[in-house]
Amino acid sequence: MLRRVLINWRRRYSYQFGLCTAILVMASIYVISMEAPPESEIARPESLFLATEAAKVAIQKDWTHGKYQLSESALPSWMKAYVAFHKRHVQTPASASRLVWHCPENRGCGGIGDRLSGIVQALMMSMVTKRVFLVDWHGSSLSINKVLRPRFIAWDSIPLPQDMEKVYANDYRNNVILRDPRTLPQKVNIQLQANLCLYDAVLEREPAYLAYWNHYGGVNISQSSPFKISFWTLFQWTDLVVRHAQGLRNAAGLTEAAHRYIGVHVRTGSGVSWTDPPRHAGLPALRQFYHCAKRLQQALHQKCVNVSDSTSSLPEIYLAADRVDAKIHMKAWDSEDDNTIKFVKNLEPFHVDKSRNEMNTSAAELDVWGELKVLLDATCLVTSRSQFSTLASSLRMDQTPHRCAVMFDQCDTEQIKRAVAVVSSC
Repeated sequence: MLRRVLINWRRRYSYQFGLCTAILVMASIYVISMEAPPESEIARPESLFLATEAAKVAIQKDWTHGKYQLSESALPSWMKAYVAFHKRHVQTPASASRLVWHCPENRGCGGIGDRLSGIVQALMMSMVTKRVFLVDWHGSSLSINKVLRPRFIAWDSIPLPQDMEKVYANDYRNNVILRDPRTLPQKVNIQLQANLCLYDAVLEREPAYLAYWNHYGGVNISQSSPFKISFWTLFQWTDLVVRHAQGLRNAAGLTEAAHRYIGVHVRTGSGVSWTDPPRHAGLPALRQFYHCAKRLQQALHQKCVNVSDSTSSLPEIYLAADRVDAKIHMKAWDSEDDNTIKFVKNLEPFHVDKSRNEMNTSAAELDVWGELKVLLDATCLVTSRSQFSTLASSLRMDQTPHRCAVMFDQCDTEQIKRAVAVVSSC
């Protein structure tokens, strides 16, 4: 009897039941698709630093904060003036022209070091020409707002102007527009593509920038680098990058990450996932990187023993490179010595502008941003000829008048002594 009732019910209502079920499933899919994924899920398992590891990293307190600490009240007069100007005009497009740093969808902007250097240069050009500075970042899978937030300047304000004159200034430091932005058309919105920044010592000799700084009492480059001040006026790290950098340190096995370690950036120029002319390729160059890191390690260790801790162990070394085999070679040499070189195993080398393989690009880009912060956080650096290295060696706020950093092939006793001299805390 019960079986007959069930059969009759199924025949009578199966269509309605199936329809309702389908509607509920479709609604669930729609709701799920409308939810933004949490930031920690950007690093998919295709990234060889797993998202599950990143999720374990607490960010209750960023121990690196003091390395980039900058309060608005402590800004030099020339930067305070521009911050105030930007705040007055950013929400009223008709009140001041715009200068928009732009990277197109088809890339061609260089790597992260190139792009950020170009952004800083564009900001300083905006100061000189009294324009509101904005950023229009494309050509990468990971939005810039995922890794960097505005600090004192709202560079992400929208909408962008539609009527802009395009200016291309990539790859050439003697470009007259970079050296004297006053040559730009007056009272016109500018869309600028630039991938480098003039060095502080160069800017100090350029009349356009000198006139701007002198109007506000001048600039002391040895104590207050315009590049450094400009960068940290624009940017602060997102929690995503803070967490990811700590996760990379953990994954590499750094045991003293919260105290001191040495960062090494090896740019062979022969990366596997992109085409790049050789820079520091071959075993002889790798040997130079290795021996420089070890000499810097000994010098930093000796300073810390003398200053604060006679039982201090050797500082560990975090190794970043554009080839996995370069890391393996240096680790093999290290295993014969004191085994203090650390790196994230199988981390896929990636270039934001040039890599064209099938990896999860958002996850791979996050690894690059994470390693940039790991290198910035290092007590001392061994660098290569790369804008990525230059950026890592230029931005520490707590080391003046220069960074504890040594170029791998200029690693003599005097350079190491000069580098370690600025280390104030072990």
